[in-house]
Amino acid sequence: MACLKFVQKDISRYQLQYPLTRSDNNRALFASEPLEIGYTRVSLVDSDSASFTFSRPFSGTPNVVAGFVSLDPGAPNVNLYVESVTDSGGVLRTSAPVNGQVAVHAVYNPSPPAILSPPVIEVLP
Repeated sequence: MACLKFVQKDISRYQLQYPLTRSDNNRALFASEPLEIGYTRVSLVDSDSASFTFSRPFSGTPNVVAGFVSLDPGAPNVNLYVESVTDSGGVLRTSAPVNGQVAVHAVYNPSPPAILSPPVIEVLP
């Protein structure tokens, strides 16, 4: 299984600092592998399906997670799933028509995951 690790680095350490001036820490996240991340919100109004598009297309088909957000305490419980995904968007479906919003998170890691093959066992005569 592939593992993506993030490291927090202080970018201001790589800049020229004069001795009598002080700067605040300028922190940034650096990943061990290339990564593309996208986020969007989709509104559902008495509907059981909706399509979404990302603001910028991915280099390939991302992994998508969707979560239902409802501000109405009396909203029914529904199942939500992603029916199809492309590099620029996709389609969401719910089990019943509902009012609310769906938060869609997408992550694309261009490096292929490590596939471990099982060991080959041969029985000799």
